[in-house]
Amino acid sequence: MDDRQFELPLYTTRRSGRAKRVTLRIAPGTGLEVVVPERFDERRIPDLISEHHNWIDRRTRQLRRKADGAMALDRTPLPRTIHLAGCRERWSVDYRHAAGASPRLTQVGDRDLRVRVDLHAQQRTAACLDRWCRKRAALTLPPRLRQLGEQCKLRYAASEIRGQKRLWGSCAPGGRIRLNYKLIFLPPELVDYVLVHELCHTMHLDHSRKFWDLLQSHLPDALQLDRALSDAWRLLPAWVERL
Repeated sequence: MDDRQFELPLYTTRRSGRAKRVTLRIAPGTGLEVVVPERFDERRIPDLISEHHNWIDRRTRQLRRKADGAMALDRTPLPRTIHLAGCRERWSVDYRHAAGASPRLTQVGDRDLRVRVDLHAQQRTAACLDRWCRKRAALTLPPRLRQLGEQCKLRYAASEIRGQKRLWGSCAPGGRIRLNYKLIFLPPELVDYVLVHELCHTMHLDHSRKFWDLLQSHLPDALQLDRALSDAWRLLPAWVERL
């Protein structure tokens, strides 16, 4: 235990006939709960809490950060337009408020979305829109990858759409290419750059001179595109970034 004064937090105790040992739990809205076996001496609980004060502090901070993130998302306006630059699409979004309703998204017309939702539950609404964007990515990115693969005469084993936090794409040994669905928010030239980049990794898994020579043979301005891609996360809508 360090030298800092540890203030015993408020806690609740729950006896369990199934418990074999003491368990500490912290959950949103319930705080610290101490689960003890039936015959456990409750006078020992304060010492046990003190022994685990580092874990309690760390877990409490994690829950606070998560709650702060949810509050930040609730302050982010929901989009009235979703611009999918990577597939050259712009969709309008019409929200229909229904108190207590789970989000339900319907496509109406060629480029219109209607969302029936409780507008006070912005995080759930944003998550609904995000799922729709993933589906659009799954419909548009793999065909473009196949087209570029044929043009560049580079073969790959399979592709899949993922939601990586800090990778636009990756290529595994054996030629399995993973593409970040958020690519559909980037300009088409950056999307094509990522796709050709990963296709070239089917020949060279590293970033050796041979890899860059191959990449530049297909995209002469690859170095400029690579620099532009490093700053491309700022192009993502705020409601997507906070999910």
